Amino acid sequence: MQQLRIVPDKLIHLNVRKSKAVLSLQNKIGQNSALMGPEMETLADQMYAEYSMNINAIRDSFKQFIFEYDTENEGKERTYFDLTEMLHLRYRSGAPRRPPRVILIGPTGSGRTT
Repeated sequence: MQQLRIVPDKLIHLNVRKSKAVLSLQNKIGQNSALMGPEMETLADQMYAEYSMNINAIRDSFKQFIFEYDTENEGKERTYFDLTEMLHLRYRSGAPRRPPRVILIGPTGSGRTT
């Protein structure tokens, strides 16, 4: 079986404080399960720990492509403006035009969906 390998032009990591990410995870868990109290907090902490482990591996793999962006103190409009500025890619003059390949990552509560 042939693997499809896509190398992104940019990988943007949306940073947010751990406490905000864990609170957002707890809200999602509460909506989708019957867990409450300490069980929900423990599960949210475990999910965030797994995310942290995985994002560190991604940072190592994509050192040359990754851009860190702190969404904590920025409004939606400012974040949108900054991200569109990051996406302006320069192409070689003779290169054919193609859409940029961008991966947007971040923990729950970082604003990926927005």
